[in-house]
Amino acid sequence: MYHSPVSLRPKRFAVQGEQAILQQLRELSGHEPLVRDAERLFRGAAGEGSYVAREGRWFPELLPDTMPEPEVSPDADAPSEFSEERERGRLLLEELARRMISLEKSVEQLGEKIASSLSSLAVAAAQVDLAARARTDQAMGNAHVAMQPTAAMPAVHGGVSPTAATGAQPALAGAAPAPSAPSRKSISLPAATALTDLIRGLAGPEANLQTSDRTDYPGLSAAGTPIFYAAVQDNAGEEAGCMLFDLEAALRMAGALLMESDEMIESLLEEKMMSEEMLDAASEVCNTLTSALNKVSGNPHLRSGKMQPFNEARAAQVATAAKRDDYRYNHGGRFSLVAS
Repeated sequence: MYHSPVSLRPKRFAVQGEQAILQQLRELSGHEPLVRDAERLFRGAAGEGSYVAREGRWFPELLPDTMPEPEVSPDADAPSEFSEERERGRLLLEELARRMISLEKSVEQLGEKIASSLSSLAVAAAQVDLAARARTDQAMGNAHVAMQPTAAMPAVHGGVSPTAATGAQPALAGAAPAPSAPSRKSISLPAATALTDLIRGLAGPEANLQTSDRTDYPGLSAAGTPIFYAAVQDNAGEEAGCMLFDLEAALRMAGALLMESDEMIESLLEEKMMSEEMLDAASEVCNTLTSALNKVSGNPHLRSGKMQPFNEARAAQVATAAKRDDYRYNHGGRFSLVAS
């Protein structure tokens, strides 16, 4: 006996009218499991009875019309009264069954609504977290700028500063000379497997990064394909590298994070645009991928900035990069990791 459509716990009962039950079950569509269970239960049984299956449940029922009615003595009114009482009982049972079915459907719909609401809350929480991180990064950047020491203004002779005239920067008293850019050690890049593991955590087990030939990002940009980058900096605020994405890779990775539909991603690709929401999500993807850099032995602690459109200055920096790995995203697009 199946107590509900989602609770398949067979329970054996002593029943009557096995042939009538089987006949009623065979007339119902979509109840083949009940038919098979009933055939096993009634194997070797015979006779008629008064049970039928409705919506996957057993209910008492009047005898089929094809069966002879019980004999009634002509001088007794009791059988007629009994039949009326039985009919009222049958109607009450059917009404109760309908209410139970309606209640179960209401509970099922409520469960679906709760699941949908939880999913929406999870997406909203992710968006709030993205906004909070962006504000934190901005505040840290402002604090870093505010903490930079400023030299005293040099004396002005004849209305022109000596440093302005020579183009030299004023030196701080007792300060050591700033190290030249080439003296800084270049960071090491992670293996493709480490990056792939992070991508799969965002886009599912089918996602994959495959090494590829070097991508000509300036050429793609000149041809009309939007290119984006996110700078990678150390704790001192010095740039150590960057991440490069073409539009498709940025949209598909950001869309996976936000659980956006393929139709929406395709629409943005056709329009060749990156919404602010998708840009924030792509920046969060970069922040996730930065963890692979931080796990490489010898690298300083790094963090990625907000994703920005590719420009000529960035193209010049990428052209002189010390290290670079290029990948193709199997769901579409190109991605590169660059060390200055």
